[in-house]
Amino acid sequence: MAMKKVLTMLLLVAMIFAIAACGDGKKSNDIENSDVTTNQVEKTTEAISTYELVAIDNEEILVKVTGINPNYMYGYAIEAYVKNKSSDTDYTLIIPNASINGVNAYAESLYGVNAGEEKEITIFFTNIKTLIENDIGEFSDIKLTFLVRDASDWYIEPLAQETVNIYPLGKDKATKFVRETLATDEILVDNDEVTIIVTDYDLNGEYGYTINLYIVNKSEKFHKYTYTYVTINGNEFISVWEKTLTPNTVSFDSAVFMDFELEDIGVDGADIKEISFDLKVSDDSEDVVYLELPVNLKPTY
Repeated sequence: MAMKKVLTMLLLVAMIFAIAACGDGKKSNDIENSDVTTNQVEKTTEAISTYELVAIDNEEILVKVTGINPNYMYGYAIEAYVKNKSSDTDYTLIIPNASINGVNAYAESLYGVNAGEEKEITIFFTNIKTLIENDIGEFSDIKLTFLVRDASDWYIEPLAQETVNIYPLGKDKATKFVRETLATDEILVDNDEVTIIVTDYDLNGEYGYTINLYIVNKSEKFHKYTYTYVTINGNEFISVWEKTLTPNTVSFDSAVFMDFELEDIGVDGADIKEISFDLKVSDDSEDVVYLELPVNLKPTY
């Protein structure tokens, strides 16, 4: 039993770091520029002090949305109330998936709730700045998935999982973002299942050389996107890139080659002429592969 608890705690720590690492490579930048983000949100969406929507309500736990706060210190946020009805079991509330106007959003998403505890939580989105910069419109349809697990045993089935839609402007005003195709787009794949586009290359990205991507999951299934066997200017490059995307959702994402990684293979970002890799689209477990293809990019600046 002691070993099981140790393994559970190690898994929890690993999940915390994994969630902190998720995103489009711009989390720190978004939070650091929260004042700009907040001002932009104020221009597009009116503050809503109260908004009540019950997400989960069973014998063990209550989770409900209580308000919307576009003026939160880290940008647009959802206020929620959680009540652990159990007298002897601690639970962990997770937000594994989120989207705004159909665009993938990264929610700050791990909350512990002790037995008998009631608490108010603030759910904010770490890529709000990216969404605003890409002009996804007024925030009219916010989709959140709430997942509740036993805090002491993550190996058992979740206690509850529910997905809800929040309509800040009213359901009748909900919109879905549609991106206009640009002449500079470099389309890697476009079929009934998925579209993946390179939108541009950034030599001076915050974390290094950056390939900016626009991904569309057109299916009713979860997608995982990975690349392997990367070469840059013919040099083997050891890199791991993995993204997941919920059904019928789009995402502004990026693949980053950090400066020190390029230095290890003797390449300067400004001198990159060719990038090759094998791209794979699969289900979340990678048991089912929907697409595999070789990609050869020749960046222009």
